[in-house]
Amino acid sequence: MQQVQQQQSLPQQITSLPLQPSNLPQLEDLFTKPLPIKIWNTLQAIYLAEEASSKKFLVSNYMEFKMVDDKSITEQVQEFQLIANKIAISGIALDENFRVGAIVSKLPPSWKEYRSKLLHKKEDLTLEQLLQHSQTE
Repeated sequence: MQQVQQQQSLPQQITSLPLQPSNLPQLEDLFTKPLPIKIWNTLQAIYLAEEASSKKFLVSNYMEFKMVDDKSITEQVQEFQLIANKIAISGIALDENFRVGAIVSKLPPSWKEYRSKLLHKKEDLTLEQLLQHSQTE
């Protein structure tokens, strides 16, 4: 008799299993397991929050940047430009006139006369012209 039971076909063995929750696919899994779209939306929200935080950090660094008399002006302008370039890469556009004005306004106290001279010029300077002017001063 045991041999007869062991020789039952596989479909008969499966259908003869008692219907218990552990043998059935969990219906709640369909509602509790995250769908790919939910995973995508969550990851996107996390990324956007990190990106916004990063942008705020870059803008903050740009606004709070201070030039000092102890370091080379060229070196400090390059450092400031690096921050500006990172901001541009992050998708925030900075007009060239704005960038030039920001650099002029951040010149150290010992450059007060030069800063005043640049601010009263009628024509706008490009970044390249400003760098050339600052290197000759």
